[in-house]
Amino acid sequence: MSIVLSLALSMKRMLATNNLVRKMHACETMGAVSVICTDKTGTLTQNQMQVAQADFWALDDRSLFGSELGNLIREGIAVNSTAFLDMTDGQKPKVIGNPTEGALLLWLKSQGENYLELRESASVVDQLTFSTERKYMATVVQSPLLNHRVLYVKGAPEYVMNFCSDRVTSSGNVPMTDSRPMLEEKLLQYQNQAMRTLGFAYALVVPDEVCFIAGHLAPHIKLTFLGIPAIADPVRKEVPAAVSDCLNAGIKVKIVTGDTPATAREIARQISLWTPEDGDRNIITGPEFAALDDKTLLERIPDLKVIARARPMDKERLVRLLQSQDEVVAVTGDGTNDAPALAQADVAFHDVIYQATNNERLIQLLNNLREQMYRYRIEYLKDVKSRRSLVEEHDALYERMKNRDLAGAQKMIREHIERQQESIMQTVHHQSMTGVEEK
Repeated sequence: MSIVLSLALSMKRMLATNNLVRKMHACETMGAVSVICTDKTGTLTQNQMQVAQADFWALDDRSLFGSELGNLIREGIAVNSTAFLDMTDGQKPKVIGNPTEGALLLWLKSQGENYLELRESASVVDQLTFSTERKYMATVVQSPLLNHRVLYVKGAPEYVMNFCSDRVTSSGNVPMTDSRPMLEEKLLQYQNQAMRTLGFAYALVVPDEVCFIAGHLAPHIKLTFLGIPAIADPVRKEVPAAVSDCLNAGIKVKIVTGDTPATAREIARQISLWTPEDGDRNIITGPEFAALDDKTLLERIPDLKVIARARPMDKERLVRLLQSQDEVVAVTGDGTNDAPALAQADVAFHDVIYQATNNERLIQLLNNLREQMYRYRIEYLKDVKSRRSLVEEHDALYERMKNRDLAGAQKMIREHIERQQESIMQTVHHQSMTGVEEK
């Protein structure tokens, strides 16, 4: 009885600080955590992204307006995106959806462009939303600015460059093979400053041309590289001290992120996780991680501090291997790409509800959910009724967001939270009464 009451009080205290604990015993497990696997964006960083540098070299000092190249850049940012700007407060627009895409829309606004007019005037023919497996997003539109059908692609620069045959410059197009060394050097400079980089490319396509096959760009598509925006997201002020406290308490911290190795390593350095003595053995990429067998990884994992370019199943595998070494593992994540790891972890810090309530990344979460629900989430819901309820609830949310009914979406989310809180408190009461009767 005393244990049940202690855990119930712990749940109530955490609820007062906006931490919803779904299972009572998690309060106790949190105190035994020995490893924390954390994501980067929004957890270690402020999730307040801004374009620090926009390298569209062919523009030189020219404006985005009045040229075909400028039209490609403006329209590419506006239509190849799932983010929105909430202009309720005209002086301080808020990003709704993916914060990286939101930073690009804010940059476009700073250039005097209305992204919404561009988006609504272009007719979307087909689209591949961003996924951590592909590392890029692609949209085919009928462009009123160019009077042509255009394929826009943006994503991890090293992936986008693989699809490009040439690059735009102020003196004309040059082969990609001649440009790649310069681009990779520029990318490394930005990444060493902990900036997130995106590669932009396009292709003019003919009507009825097949651009996507099996969820990827068709092999025959050859893109033209446009440029690289670099986006900054500062580290949260309280994070270095929190990481230091964890390390001093004997809790190991591992960063698992989709960013590049250089960006992830610099963030680790800024939060005092990466030291001058650390080297190649302390960092690995997702593809390298996936290529190693379990036996090799079990020897390597104790030294790992950073996994960069990680994919959803890389994080889940890391958690599983750590648990096989008798570690108690906590995982932070947004509940979409991180769903497998969150389900596997001993303690899962799930921040979807908080972010959705605050209108941050909601559209990204819902878009990702539509694409990945059947792959990841549904397998963890065993009864058909729960599956159907989850699908219907998120489809209703998605429709409200598409219609820009933000108030309605927020109301649905708040009601969902209240139902969960009421269910938890009923469980606490039931367990408390059961304990009294048994005694």
